[in-house]
Amino acid sequence: MASNQTTPGSGLFVVTKNEPKERLEEELESCGNYIRQLVAPQRPDQQARSNQEMHDILSSNANANSENHEKVCLGLFYVILTDVQEAPRAFQDLTLITRDHFGSILAKLNIIIIEKYLRLLDVARQQLLWLVQQLVSSRCIGANQCCICLMKNIIGGDVSTKNVWLAERVLEIFMENETVIFENDSLLLAHFIFTYLRLICDHRGTRHESLRKTEIKFCVSLLRQRFMDCFLIGRDLVRLLLNVARIPEFQQLWRDILFQPQLLSPKFNGILSLMQVRSQRKFIAARLTMEMENKLNFLMSKVKFGNQKRYQEWFQKSYLSTAESQNLCPDLIRYICCVIHPTNEILSSDIIPRWAVIGWLLLQCKSNSIAAECKLALFFDWLTFQMDRDNIMNIEPAVLVMYHNLKHHPATSITLLDFLCRIQTDFYPPLQHILKQGVHNSFRLLLEKRVLPSLAPIFESNKLDPELKSLVKTNFGDFMEVALPGPGVVSLPPPPPPSDPSKVTEALLEDIVPQVNTCSYDSGVDSGAEGGNSSLGNVKSTEPIFSSEEEDIDEIKPPPLIVDDEEETVKVAQSVSKKSNGSSQRKLSLKSAMVSKPDQSAVSYSSELDLRTKSTEELIVYPIVETLEKEDISKYYSQLESDILENVMKLNDDNLMERDEKNAFELVKKISKVQLTYQASSREASVPLAACLCNILIPNLAVPVFNIPPNRDPSEVSLAQLIKRPLYAVFEVLCKSEADTLPLRLLSFL
Repeated sequence: MASNQTTPGSGLFVVTKNEPKERLEEELESCGNYIRQLVAPQRPDQQARSNQEMHDILSSNANANSENHEKVCLGLFYVILTDVQEAPRAFQDLTLITRDHFGSILAKLNIIIIEKYLRLLDVARQQLLWLVQQLVSSRCIGANQCCICLMKNIIGGDVSTKNVWLAERVLEIFMENETVIFENDSLLLAHFIFTYLRLICDHRGTRHESLRKTEIKFCVSLLRQRFMDCFLIGRDLVRLLLNVARIPEFQQLWRDILFQPQLLSPKFNGILSLMQVRSQRKFIAARLTMEMENKLNFLMSKVKFGNQKRYQEWFQKSYLSTAESQNLCPDLIRYICCVIHPTNEILSSDIIPRWAVIGWLLLQCKSNSIAAECKLALFFDWLTFQMDRDNIMNIEPAVLVMYHNLKHHPATSITLLDFLCRIQTDFYPPLQHILKQGVHNSFRLLLEKRVLPSLAPIFESNKLDPELKSLVKTNFGDFMEVALPGPGVVSLPPPPPPSDPSKVTEALLEDIVPQVNTCSYDSGVDSGAEGGNSSLGNVKSTEPIFSSEEEDIDEIKPPPLIVDDEEETVKVAQSVSKKSNGSSQRKLSLKSAMVSKPDQSAVSYSSELDLRTKSTEELIVYPIVETLEKEDISKYYSQLESDILENVMKLNDDNLMERDEKNAFELVKKISKVQLTYQASSREASVPLAACLCNILIPNLAVPVFNIPPNRDPSEVSLAQLIKRPLYAVFEVLCKSEADTLPLRLLSFL
C-alpha cells in the first residue's frame, strides 16, 4: 500500500480544505470521542486504566440502554478503522459487548464499502479489510455480504496498484477461510467465480504473474469441487470460461465440461443445459462499481438523446482512458442489455436509448480481440434464446444497433451482422442447429413484438458486400421473404428443427473457442449516438406499419377534385365514409363530402389563378376530418435525423400553427427539403416523420381546402393565398423537385 495521505481534520476519507466532513464520519468520530471520554482517567494525575477496567466501563455503559450500546459499538468501530495498534483490542471488546451480532457495525460497514470505499484513506482501507477478515473468521452472520460488496469494488480493466492490492487481499481472505466462508453459501461462491474469472484476464504479464497463478489454481479447484454451485451463474459462466479457455489449467476443465460433464457433478447434463439458463442480473451487476451503475442509469433515464456527448466523454475519461480499461467494455454491454430495462414511459420519450450507448461503447474497442468479446456479450443471449423463458429486452439492443447505424455508420452494422452470421456455426459446431434455432427465435420474437417493422433494411441493404449478402441469405433466407401484412398479423418462417444433444460428437479444443472473423473497429466504427437515427436504404416494396391505427390507410382515396354530377359526388363520399368507418382501430373518420355542382367553364390551375366563382357555395370542398385525436410525438424524436428533429421540435411548439402560420409554413418546407436530400432514405425510416407531421398538421387537416373567410369576396382571393397553409408546403417542394428519386417518392407517401 502507498503511504498515508495527510489530510487534516479527517481520519477516514480524503477531503479537500474547502470540503466539509462526511456526515457518516462525523457520527463515527463523535462515537469514538464518546468512548475515549468514558475510559479516560478522571484526574490528570491518575494512572491510565487497565484493559480490564476499560472493558468493564464500556460494557457497563453499553448495557444501560440501546442508545448507549450503539454509541459504544460505533465508537469501537471507528477506533478499528483509524488506529492500527488499538484495533485488535477494540475488536475483542466489540465481540464481547455487542448484543445484536454486529448488526449496527455491519450496516455502517456496508455503506462505507458500497458508497465510499474509493474515498477512504489508505490506513482506513487496510483496516477495513482486516476487519472483514476478522468477521469472516468469527463466522459473523452478514460478513459474506461484506465480501460481495468488496468484490464489487474491484474494477475490471484497472491494473493500478490499489485495485490489484484489493483483488489480492480479497483473494487471501477467501483462501484462508475457504471452509468457513463457502460452507453454506453457494451465492457467495458463484459471485467469487464470476469476479475472478473476469479478473484473470486483466492480470497478465510478469508484473502480476504470481497473483494470476494463484487465481487460476483456486478458481479451477472451486469449479471442480462445487460446479453445481457455480451453475447458478447461468450462461455467462460459459462466456467467462471462453476468455480463459487457452490457459493450460482450464483446458482440461473445458474438455470435462464438454465430453465428461458427469465428472464435475452427477447432476450436470452438459454445456447445453448451462447455456439454456439465463444469467442472473445480480452477477452481471456485480462487475460494475456502484458509482458506474449510478452513472449509467442516470445516462439512460435522465439524459435526452443528443445531449449525451459530455456525459459520455466524462465516463470515458473516468473509466475507459487506458488500454487495459477496454476490458471493461464487455461488462458494460452485458450490464446494459441484461440489467437496464427501461420502462415504457422512458422508451416512448426522448431519453437516449440503450442502443446508442452500446454503439458508443463499441467505438471504444481498439483491438479486434476486445471487439469480438463485446460483440459476443451483445449477442450472447441470442444463441440459446427461448421465447417462453428469456426476456426480449436482453436481445432488443443488438438489433437496434444494427438498424440505426446502417446509414451513417455502416461499419458497425456490417461487422455485427457478419459476426451474427458466423457465430451460429463457429461458436460450437456440434450444437450449431440449436444455436441457429436460438437466433431465429430471437428474430421471430422481435418481429412479433414489432421492435422492428421489417428486417429487410438490414438484410438487403446495398451497403453489404456480395460475400456478406450471400452469408445472410444462407443463414436468414427465410426472414428475407417475410412480409408483414398488418398489425398483429406476422408471417414468419417456421423454426428450424431441434437438434438432438445426444448426437454431439467430440471436437478439438480449438473448436470450443469461437473463431469468428470480425472486422476491426479501427477501420471506422461509430456508435451513431450523436448522429440520430439512420434512414436505411435498399428496401423492398413491402411496407411496414407501426400500429393498427395505420392499417388499410392506402385504401382510402379522396374523391376527384371536379365531379360533373352532384349525385355521383354524393355516392363517392358515402363510399369513402363506409371504408373509414369499417376499420374499428382507426381514430380518423371521414365526413360525407359537401360538394356543389361546379361551374362548367374550364378551370386553369395556374399558381396565380383567381377563383372566378360567384359565391362560396360554388366552391369544391374536400371531405374534412370529423374526429381528431393528437398523440405525444416526443416518442418519435429519437428516430428522426438530427437536422430534421430540430425543426420538428420548433414546429411542435405550443400554438405555433395558430399564431404564426407563415413561420410554420417555412418550417414544414424546410423539413421537406431536408428529407429529399437523404438519398438512402427508406419508407420505414420515414414513418416517424410522417407520424409527427400528421399530428402537428391536424389543424390544417380539419379545414376545407378552399376555406375563404365569410367577409372576403372569393373573386379577390387567389389560389396561391389559399394554399399557404403549412400542409401545402410539402406539395410545393414536391412540385418544384425535378428528380424522380426514391426520396421523392417516399416524401409523396408522407
